[in-house]
Amino acid sequence: MTTQANSRIAKQFFERFDARDLDGALALLADNAQFRLPGKPSESPSAGAYDKKRLRRLFERILQNIPDGVRMSFKSVIAEGDMVALEMEGLGKLSNGRVYNNEYVILFVIRDGLIQEVREYNDTLHAHNVWVAA
Repeated sequence: MTTQANSRIAKQFFERFDARDLDGALALLADNAQFRLPGKPSESPSAGAYDKKRLRRLFERILQNIPDGVRMSFKSVIAEGDMVALEMEGLGKLSNGRVYNNEYVILFVIRDGLIQEVREYNDTLHAHNVWVAA
């Protein structure tokens, strides 16, 4: 696959999530793909590695709590070989009235047209304050 094709796959993953098409987004992941969220699992319940099944549950929980969805906007894309880095911003209003507005850099490893690995980096303090803190 070309770097352009890999970049397109990485962007499609979040475009589908943004459209609430979880089946479509997860179809872009290899069966044994891993999605890593930042932080230490002992300190943050959402941190750590996710397989497709666990990732679906996380995405469903997010979309249940953000009725209008998370609007993902792309700031920049860097691709080399089988790696793609997306700089993004996510914006959504939770059911409880809090506004989630996070910034991300997300690194994808894509082989044979499927996402093998995702490593997400974001503002974990903001995520905690919006999703967990009272």
